[in-house]
Amino acid sequence: MPINGALGTVSYDDVRARGAGHHPVIVVGTFAADQGILPLGLLLARQADGSYAEYDAAEEAPLNAAVAVLDENLDTAKSTSGLVIIHGSVQLQHLKVGIVAKAAPSAAEIAALRDATIYTE
Repeated sequence: MPINGALGTVSYDDVRARGAGHHPVIVVGTFAADQGILPLGLLLARQADGSYAEYDAAEEAPLNAAVAVLDENLDTAKSTSGLVIIHGSVQLQHLKVGIVAKAAPSAAEIAALRDATIYTE
C-alpha cells in the first residue's frame, strides 16, 4: 500500500503593492482610525505627527507630498497600523490616488515617488 504523506494543501495568492526589481523597505506605519478600508497601492503622505494619511495633491503640506505606498489593504476600523513601502520597487498597476475614486497616479506623482526613492515597475 503506497503512503501519501500530504496532510493538506495550501495556496497563497496574497496581492501586494511591493515589486521585485529593487527589494522594498517596508515599515509598520500608523494611521487614523475609522477611515474605512484603505486600498493596497494607495499613495501616502506623512503627517506632522509621523503617522500616514491619504496623499492629496489639493491639500496643504504635508498631505500634498506622496512619500510612501500602502503595501496591503488596511481596514482602519480594525487596526490603525499597516505595512508601508518607504523605499524600493512597487508595481505600477497597483498604485492609486484616492480612497474612493482610486485614480491612477499621474506622471508627476510617479516622478514624486521616484524622488522619494520609490520606483515603479
